[in-house]
Amino acid sequence: MKDTPLLFLRKDYLALEKNIDALKNNLKTVGFEVGEMSHQSSETWHDNYGFEEADRERKRLAGTLEELKKVYAQAEIVEPSVHAEHVSLGSKVTIQNVDTHEEKVVFVGSYMVLKKTDPNEFSYAAPFVAPLMGASVGEVREIKIGGVLSRIKVVDIRE
Repeated sequence: MKDTPLLFLRKDYLALEKNIDALKNNLKTVGFEVGEMSHQSSETWHDNYGFEEADRERKRLAGTLEELKKVYAQAEIVEPSVHAEHVSLGSKVTIQNVDTHEEKVVFVGSYMVLKKTDPNEFSYAAPFVAPLMGASVGEVREIKIGGVLSRIKVVDIRE
Protein backbone atom coordinates (compact mmCIF):
# COMPACT_ATOMS: atom_id res chain seq x y z
CA MET A 1 0.00 0.00 0.00
CA LYS A 2 1.48 3.34 -1.07
CA ASP A 3 1.50 6.25 1.36
CA THR A 4 -0.64 9.27 0.57
CA PRO A 5 1.42 11.70 -1.53
CA LEU A 6 2.42 14.96 0.11
CA LEU A 7 1.86 17.72 -2.43
CA PHE A 8 4.48 20.36 -3.08
CA LEU A 9 4.80 23.37 -5.31
CA ARG A 10 8.11 23.19 -7.20
CA LYS A 11 9.69 26.00 -5.10
CA ASP A 12 9.08 24.13 -1.85
CA TYR A 13 10.15 20.79 -3.29
CA LEU A 14 13.48 22.31 -4.33
CA ALA A 15 13.80 23.93 -0.88
CA LEU A 16 13.15 20.51 0.70
CA GLU A 17 16.00 19.02 -1.35
CA LYS A 18 18.30 21.87 -0.26
CA ASN A 19 17.33 21.40 3.39
CA ILE A 20 18.11 17.67 3.19
CA ASP A 21 21.51 18.37 1.60
CA ALA A 22 22.31 21.03 4.23
CA LEU A 23 21.35 18.62 7.04
CA LYS A 24 23.61 15.91 5.58
CA ASN A 25 26.52 18.36 5.50
CA ASN A 26 25.83 19.59 9.04
CA LEU A 27 25.58 16.01 10.26
CA LYS A 28 29.03 15.23 8.80
CA THR A 29 30.49 18.28 10.52
CA VAL A 30 28.91 17.45 13.87
CA GLY A 31 29.94 13.80 13.51
CA PHE A 32 33.53 14.96 13.09
CA GLU A 33 33.15 17.16 16.22
CA VAL A 34 31.78 14.19 18.19
CA GLY A 35 34.85 12.19 17.18
CA GLU A 36 37.19 15.02 18.15
CA MET A 37 35.48 15.59 21.49
CA SER A 38 35.61 11.90 22.39
CA HIS A 39 39.40 12.19 22.52
CA GLN A 40 39.35 15.15 24.93
CA SER A 41 40.70 14.23 28.32
CA SER A 42 38.27 13.76 31.14
CA GLU A 43 37.82 11.16 33.81
CA THR A 44 34.86 9.60 32.03
CA TRP A 45 33.03 10.29 28.78
CA HIS A 46 30.13 11.53 30.90
CA ASP A 47 32.23 14.41 32.23
CA ASN A 48 32.99 15.61 28.71
CA TYR A 49 30.49 18.41 28.10
CA GLY A 50 31.74 19.12 24.57
CA PHE A 51 31.21 15.50 23.59
CA GLU A 52 27.75 15.35 25.16
CA GLU A 53 26.63 18.58 23.49
CA ALA A 54 27.96 17.55 20.06
CA ASP A 55 26.36 14.11 20.42
CA ARG A 56 22.97 15.67 21.32
CA GLU A 57 23.23 17.92 18.25
CA ARG A 58 24.17 14.92 16.08
CA LYS A 59 21.10 13.02 17.29
CA ARG A 60 18.83 16.05 16.74
CA LEU A 61 20.12 16.57 13.20
CA ALA A 62 19.82 12.84 12.40
CA GLY A 63 16.20 12.82 13.61
CA THR A 64 15.31 15.89 11.56
CA LEU A 65 17.03 14.41 8.51
CA GLU A 66 15.07 11.15 8.85
CA GLU A 67 11.77 13.06 9.11
CA LEU A 68 12.57 15.13 6.01
CA LYS A 69 13.62 11.99 4.11
CA LYS A 70 10.23 10.42 4.90
CA VAL A 71 8.46 13.55 3.65
CA TYR A 72 10.67 13.58 0.53
CA ALA A 73 9.83 9.93 -0.20
CA GLN A 74 6.13 10.86 -0.27
CA ALA A 75 6.57 14.25 -1.95
CA GLU A 76 4.93 14.91 -5.27
CA ILE A 77 5.34 18.09 -7.30
CA VAL A 78 2.06 19.66 -8.38
CA GLU A 79 1.77 22.48 -10.88
CA PRO A 80 -0.98 24.98 -10.01
CA SER A 81 -4.07 24.82 -12.20
CA VAL A 82 -4.37 27.51 -14.85
CA HIS A 83 -8.16 27.67 -14.53
CA ALA A 84 -9.27 28.15 -10.94
CA GLU A 85 -12.69 26.61 -10.44
CA HIS A 86 -11.97 24.96 -7.10
CA VAL A 87 -9.64 25.71 -4.21
CA SER A 88 -6.46 23.74 -4.83
CA LEU A 89 -2.72 23.86 -4.30
CA GLY A 90 -1.40 27.18 -5.59
CA SER A 91 -4.78 28.96 -5.39
CA LYS A 92 -5.07 32.51 -4.07
CA VAL A 93 -8.42 32.45 -2.31
CA THR A 94 -10.48 35.33 -0.97
CA ILE A 95 -12.59 34.08 1.91
CA GLN A 96 -15.22 35.79 4.02
CA ASN A 97 -16.50 35.01 7.48
CA VAL A 98 -20.26 34.82 6.88
CA ASP A 99 -21.08 36.10 10.37
CA THR A 100 -18.57 38.99 10.67
CA HIS A 101 -18.18 39.73 6.92
CA GLU A 102 -14.40 39.95 7.51
CA GLU A 103 -12.46 39.07 4.36
CA LYS A 104 -9.01 37.56 4.07
CA VAL A 105 -6.86 36.40 1.18
CA VAL A 106 -5.12 33.06 1.62
CA PHE A 107 -2.53 31.52 -0.69
CA VAL A 108 -2.78 27.70 -0.59
CA GLY A 109 0.76 26.37 -0.29
CA SER A 110 2.58 23.06 -0.20
CA TYR A 111 2.37 20.40 2.50
CA MET A 112 5.44 22.14 3.95
CA VAL A 113 5.83 25.79 3.02
CA LEU A 114 9.63 26.05 3.03
CA LYS A 115 10.12 29.03 0.75
CA LYS A 116 7.36 31.48 1.67
CA THR A 117 6.72 33.92 -1.18
CA ASP A 118 3.52 35.42 0.21
CA PRO A 119 2.86 36.41 3.85
CA ASN A 120 -0.60 34.83 3.56
CA GLU A 121 0.74 31.50 2.31
CA PHE A 122 -0.32 28.50 4.38
CA SER A 123 -0.05 24.76 3.91
CA TYR A 124 -3.04 23.02 2.34
CA ALA A 125 -2.89 20.78 5.42
CA ALA A 126 -3.33 23.69 7.86
CA PRO A 127 -6.47 23.25 9.98
CA PHE A 128 -8.20 26.34 8.58
CA VAL A 129 -7.16 25.71 4.95
CA ALA A 130 -7.80 21.96 4.62
CA PRO A 131 -11.61 22.29 4.89
CA LEU A 132 -11.56 24.77 1.98
CA MET A 133 -9.85 22.36 -0.43
CA GLY A 134 -12.11 21.57 -3.39
CA ALA A 135 -14.58 24.35 -2.61
CA SER A 136 -15.84 26.58 -5.42
CA VAL A 137 -16.78 30.27 -5.47
CA GLY A 138 -19.89 30.93 -3.39
CA GLU A 139 -19.55 27.73 -1.39
CA VAL A 140 -19.70 27.98 2.41
CA ARG A 141 -17.69 25.63 4.62
CA GLU A 142 -17.65 25.29 8.39
CA ILE A 143 -14.19 25.67 9.87
CA LYS A 144 -13.06 25.57 13.48
CA ILE A 145 -10.85 28.61 14.13
CA GLY A 146 -9.50 29.10 17.63
CA GLY A 147 -11.99 26.63 19.03
CA VAL A 148 -14.93 28.49 17.45
CA LEU A 149 -16.91 27.04 14.56
CA SER A 150 -17.10 29.66 11.79
CA ARG A 151 -18.89 29.65 8.46
CA ILE A 152 -16.45 30.66 5.75
CA LYS A 153 -17.53 31.59 2.23
CA VAL A 154 -15.23 31.34 -0.79
CA VAL A 155 -15.54 34.75 -2.51
CA ASP A 156 -12.88 34.43 -5.23
CA ILE A 157 -10.29 31.95 -6.47
CA ARG A 158 -7.25 32.98 -8.54
CA GLU A 159 -4.06 31.22 -9.53
